[in-house]
Amino acid sequence: MKRIINRLNSKLCTVFATLCLFTACNSNVLVEETRTIDNKVWDNQIISFEFDIQDTVSTYDIVLEVEHDTEFPFQNIYTEVTVTFPDATPQRVMPVSIDLADDLGNWIGKCSGQKCITPLAFMTNTKFIALGKHGLTFKQFSRLPQIEGISKLRLKLIRLD
Repeated sequence: MKRIINRLNSKLCTVFATLCLFTACNSNVLVEETRTIDNKVWDNQIISFEFDIQDTVSTYDIVLEVEHDTEFPFQNIYTEVTVTFPDATPQRVMPVSIDLADDLGNWIGKCSGQKCITPLAFMTNTKFIALGKHGLTFKQFSRLPQIEGISKLRLKLIRLD
């Protein structure tokens, strides 16, 4: 009987330690927001995210996740990204290619059923120089007027230290 109780206590401690580890890791995710693409057709819809920076000492990662159909006909998506700052710093606009498949056509993200979710380390080890609201906007920037098969964009802001 004592042996059974010891095993249960050991398993409970392992489960508790695992939960604490996952909770501690997730506490560094400051923002996690999802935007849905209307009817899975990305045309002129601008996808916007806004987040408030209250600490300019820490470093951050910004991760963008793209959810797409497994029948998506392209290897990547070209986007135009605009970064806005809370102070008088001018906006920064840049083209960004989001790779969804490798050179052999294999999906990079995790796929299940008819959808894949592909993470992109958009900005890594970033320090913000100004406190306040920052923004990121994404618009599809391909030669086609619309792209079918993209269903969601998710942005995560993660504090690293």
